[in-house]
Amino acid sequence: MKIIQTIPSSVNLFRSGAEITRTATAELSKGTETLMIKGISTRANLNTARLYCGKGITMSNMRFETDSDDTEVKEIEGKLEALRQENAARELQKSLWETNGDFSSRTSVSASEIESYISALPQRLKEIQEASFVCTKEIGELEKKLEDANQRKTRPVMIAEISAEADGSYPLEVHYVENGAGWSPVYEIHTDGQGPLELLLRASMNQKSGEDWENIKVRLFTGNPSGNNTLPVMNTTFLDIQDPYRPQPRRQMAGMAMMGSAKAMAMNDMVMEDAAPMMAMMETPEPEETEDLTMTEFELDALQNIRSEEAESMADLTKTILDAEYEVCTCPRIDASAYLTAKVKTAELPNLLANSAKVYLSGMYMGTVILNQDYSEEFETISLGKEERIRISTKEVSKKTSKTLLKAQNVTEYVYETTIMNTLSREVTVLVKDQIPVSANKAVTVDLIKADGYQKEDETGFLKQTVTIPAGGSKVLTLSYKVSWPKDKVLKESASAGYPKFCPECGSVLSSRTCSTCGWTAQ
Repeated sequence: MKIIQTIPSSVNLFRSGAEITRTATAELSKGTETLMIKGISTRANLNTARLYCGKGITMSNMRFETDSDDTEVKEIEGKLEALRQENAARELQKSLWETNGDFSSRTSVSASEIESYISALPQRLKEIQEASFVCTKEIGELEKKLEDANQRKTRPVMIAEISAEADGSYPLEVHYVENGAGWSPVYEIHTDGQGPLELLLRASMNQKSGEDWENIKVRLFTGNPSGNNTLPVMNTTFLDIQDPYRPQPRRQMAGMAMMGSAKAMAMNDMVMEDAAPMMAMMETPEPEETEDLTMTEFELDALQNIRSEEAESMADLTKTILDAEYEVCTCPRIDASAYLTAKVKTAELPNLLANSAKVYLSGMYMGTVILNQDYSEEFETISLGKEERIRISTKEVSKKTSKTLLKAQNVTEYVYETTIMNTLSREVTVLVKDQIPVSANKAVTVDLIKADGYQKEDETGFLKQTVTIPAGGSKVLTLSYKVSWPKDKVLKESASAGYPKFCPECGSVLSSRTCSTCGWTAQ
């Protein structure tokens, strides 16, 4: 039986899983012989393994066995034993040199011999120590090789009968799906806060095949081979009158169970410093992007090295240049901070493969932001981080409650002041957002008294206005309103659905406080 060792040459990397191509050259004689083809990993899906042969040869009787060849293991173990004995001899030699250097109980040794021995002792000990260090290093390397060799013994091998028409060298390829590999998209936003915004897509690649993939051709795919190609089927929904004597279904508990199941399924699927002023970010050539019938493909130009079990390897994929409008935004009664934001057209955003992006402002890392990509909105507003040089404070100036005898009502008047200070050496424009409550009952009325230029949304009670503050200047905004309700009633305050439109974990549209896809719950 002839042994053929294959090496990985290219990989089609999906979001979860990979299709591996391994290559080898077989020296064959005319006729039929049995080949043992090695290299397939323990995580390989053997049902997908295929052998491709060069022209002039045919294959039959392919099967898989466990690699029982321990020749490599025995060879490494022999080298290890020899090195360990060599190191033990050096340790004994070192001990003898140190022991013989004690002349306190010896009278037959001349002074010249003692002097010669003591002079030679440091150099000799140094030589022994250096040789021992080199030997120990070789032992460590061989122990790693022995570990890898023992791991390879558990790998499957392909056994095949090969018939060649003539003597010669024939290329072989083994293709199979590898489960322990994949890639995830990483987005970066780069901007200087004034010009166009750059949205970079990078690939974080990883694999756990047990061997390093070195100098291989990589193609990335934005999806996965489908495990279920069945089309969805809609069922008819019927409405009926609830029988008053039949107990209501426990919808809440069912919903909680579904939520836990969805979360479990999702789990199973499972600071950069300031850039130098004259330095520019290093760029790599963008890979060729191809759209086939079901997913997008990126073919990386450079050969890649993807280490097994180690930190993920990164590759640049695309760069999208977006025109952006920048402004400072604040919601002082929720968060007394100012944020620099960029507004871009939603339609110009690429089809996002992930909903989070790392933000770099003039080369400095500012944190992570969630990208909603809500196509029902014309613009997407992206937070670029806190603007510490715009200082915000807000306070409740007064809250007065009185009673009107004629209408038998309680009336409370609220007055708030927001101060915005600009410590920049230039003029700045700030979008200020505030709010007043909205009545959910005809018996309760909310009247705006003073709004200082705010524009109001009647349905939500949200207020907003844009103010311009000169360099080193400040502006005070006053907001006052009153609430009236029957004096024999207790006023109740409740918030509307306190959750975002999109799940910050997986990006799914939220219809309640809990995401039905990953189980995330709004606090």
